[in-house]
Amino acid sequence: MAGATQEWFRVKAHEIDAFSRISISSLLFAMQEVAWNNAEELGASIYQLQARNISWVLSRLKLELYQRPQHRDRYQVETYPAGQQRSLVYRDYVIRGEDLQTRAAAYSTWIVFDMEARKMISIPADLQPLVQLPPGKEALERQHARLRMPADQALQSARVLQIRRADLDPNQHVSNQAYLTWIMEALPDALYQQGKLRSIDLHFKAECDFQKEVIVKNYQLEANRWLHQIWLGEEKELVRAETQWEQG
Repeated sequence: MAGATQEWFRVKAHEIDAFSRISISSLLFAMQEVAWNNAEELGASIYQLQARNISWVLSRLKLELYQRPQHRDRYQVETYPAGQQRSLVYRDYVIRGEDLQTRAAAYSTWIVFDMEARKMISIPADLQPLVQLPPGKEALERQHARLRMPADQALQSARVLQIRRADLDPNQHVSNQAYLTWIMEALPDALYQQGKLRSIDLHFKAECDFQKEVIVKNYQLEANRWLHQIWLGEEKELVRAETQWEQG
């Protein structure tokens, strides 16, 4: 039977950004830690799946930020399976402050990946009961439309970044946190300094490994809405993301 997992954290000095808030990548690390533990409790962690030459791969993540925890704040991460649709598996997250008020929420979409064939496969029958919504929980409202690049959209800025060994995960490809870190690293400075990030919607389109360069491209769609692409050179789009901002 599927279930939820909750864990408490305290924001450490090495986890904050230039404004003493928890960095987005640090928050994602905490979310991944609790999700890993939840999957392990259910008997479906990456290690347990790797023994079968399969693994979980993140396809989409939408994170909504309401009030980011500050340095030394305690916060709780709760995560649980949120059902499936055909070959897609859903997982939700709720981040609460010490007063148990919601500070952020996220929904994610996963696939089962064949490690030898390097392709998506159907959800094995024995995993299907493990990914159902736990009793008493409600799935977050999700959007299913893909992010599309408007025609003739002008490039606002771009930055080339080098992939490091520290960016790799146990599947031996670039981790989800690394892509998010690259987007934040490549933001125009005025946007980073003056804006408050309210949401980020990441679509993972292809995998990438070590010793490559990536290009992060930024496009301003509206006053407070941006589209970002991460390319492996000019040959393959790895990630497409949309961020929404509030003026600080």
